[in-house]
Amino acid sequence: MRLSRVVFNLSKHIEHYARFQPTPVTLKGLIDFAVDGDIKDSYKFLRVELLVRWSHMRKEMNYIPTRLLETPSFQLINKLYDQSFSEVLAFNNIEPNPTALRNFTETLVGIRRRHADIIPIFARAYMEMDKAGPTDLIEKNHLQYFYDRIFMNRIGIRTLIYQHTLLFGNELPQHPQQAGIIDPYCDVARIVQ
Repeated sequence: MRLSRVVFNLSKHIEHYARFQPTPVTLKGLIDFAVDGDIKDSYKFLRVELLVRWSHMRKEMNYIPTRLLETPSFQLINKLYDQSFSEVLAFNNIEPNPTALRNFTETLVGIRRRHADIIPIFARAYMEMDKAGPTDLIEKNHLQYFYDRIFMNRIGIRTLIYQHTLLFGNELPQHPQQAGIIDPYCDVARIVQ
């Protein structure tokens, strides 16, 4: 009974946050925030924005083939996202005091580490589904569309989490000129050559 109540409450929160659109974030915005932003602003933004983005991700998962949803690996993915959603949701009504800010940053570091292997788990889920039986062309196209959207959403989420944890956590950026995860002096043309 308790587990079904928790799942229902989580679903209710996912439905609520899925009504909002994710906030567009640009490299310029990330750099500007790294220079002028503070941890309280980041906390207030991310404790909502991450929930919005994860809610959209979870809603997308409702439209994938049942065969994929039922694989053990995909069930693990759902569990990881639900756990992360719940952990950030716990900060919903907590004022940005020093303890909350430190705990929030530590929570994001934990989420980042926990989700480090999500891509191989997605691949394993696909292989588990493929073993269960052949996939037709329509289903493959549907899955490709789903994976494209999920991975793009994931990139945005990880960018926001990394930016916060590098700016306000105990980790140092790889290069001193970095603004969080962004190197504003990166010469992309030179790297591409």
